[in-house]
Amino acid sequence: MCLAVPLASGCPFEPTPSTDDSSSSDSASTSIATTTVGVSAESSGESTADPTASGGGGSTASAEGSSTGEPQCGNGVVEGDEQCDPGQMPSAECNADCTPAACGDGVVNAAAGEQCDDGGESPECDADCTAVECGDSQTNAAAGEQCDDGGESPGCDTDCTFAECGDGILNMNAGELCDDGVESITCDPDCTFVECGDGVLNVAAGEDCDEGGETATCDLDCTMVECGDGVTNMAADEECDAGGDSMMCDGDCTAVECGDGYVNLVVEDCDDGVQTAMCDGDCTMAVCGDTYINPLAGENCDDGNMIPDDGCDNCFSDTPTCQFVNGFTWCYNPVACGEACNDVCAAFGLTPVADQVAWLEAQDDLVECEALAAAFGIVGTSINSFTHACLEDSGGDHSMTALIGPLLCSTFAGCPNSHLTDMDQLGVPCNGPGNSRRSICPCE
Repeated sequence: MCLAVPLASGCPFEPTPSTDDSSSSDSASTSIATTTVGVSAESSGESTADPTASGGGGSTASAEGSSTGEPQCGNGVVEGDEQCDPGQMPSAECNADCTPAACGDGVVNAAAGEQCDDGGESPECDADCTAVECGDSQTNAAAGEQCDDGGESPGCDTDCTFAECGDGILNMNAGELCDDGVESITCDPDCTFVECGDGVLNVAAGEDCDEGGETATCDLDCTMVECGDGVTNMAADEECDAGGDSMMCDGDCTAVECGDGYVNLVVEDCDDGVQTAMCDGDCTMAVCGDTYINPLAGENCDDGNMIPDDGCDNCFSDTPTCQFVNGFTWCYNPVACGEACNDVCAAFGLTPVADQVAWLEAQDDLVECEALAAAFGIVGTSINSFTHACLEDSGGDHSMTALIGPLLCSTFAGCPNSHLTDMDQLGVPCNGPGNSRRSICPCE
């Protein structure tokens, strides 16, 4: 084929054959073809874009393709149903799914400070998107927390349960001093330390009772009241408690008193409550020679010896010290002078007659007074409104004689009461200087 290009030689051109005809032919063909194509393009007037040419044609095409395709979250362009897209994902304001960062949306956003986000409170995640931890001040019921005040408070324990005495968790802010879960030897059920007298019974601490102090049923040492336990309980009517008989206390928890009917062998030989034939009024056994006159034991005198013919032989005298006259037993103390009626009767284990009117009327006329004088072998009588003398013998030296006449009787209504504690020559001994006297008193 002859190209429309002027050549130096004639046409057609015939190449010289050689051993490389095939390759030469190919190269020539390619060259020709290229030339032809180029000519054709130019001749046609069309322009073909070089795909390798530099410029923005390629990038423009890519951007146009993105804006017309599916939205791409994270490309920095808010498109489609995206609510945000800062490009750098995630951010403090935007989640990785291009939704606004919000605690509770179910999307964990570390850039927003979220440690977790379960879409609400869960056993592992608090409502503020922090990991569950008792003491973080976030109450998480799903995690089993009843409360969370950020530590111990009056209403909340350190394990995030409500403060309650007896739960085994010490809460000093709730006023607990201790909390062993149950009553213990150191802690009361009200979460206070064990103390006898605090009004809280603690059996574990060995208390039998605790009524806040001494009561009729509970001792101060928190044991039940029992006479003989060594703890005096006045509220239980104990006067004393020595754990048994002692010098000061009877075994029935009353003070030692001769005549109370309780024999305290520490200090008493006997105690029949009153003088008896076996027991003197001083709670010693009735024995002749003990200087204690016990008429019930057959004694009418007791000079403390067994000397015969001394006026009191074997505790008996021809002039007895007690006589029953005018309805009463009248006595004088043969071993003492200057004693009023309380002391005279006590010497016999007796007491003065309580009916003072009857006492007065048994000696206030001549017949009665003479009957009394005759019974005691006293010569003469004198009746007047004596203050104390109902009855008294006359003053004199009693060291060698029992009674001195005349016998004094009184019509004064106040005499019996006065004679209980007073008399003429009160306290003057029988052999003392001056005149001594003896009272003769109605005893029972």
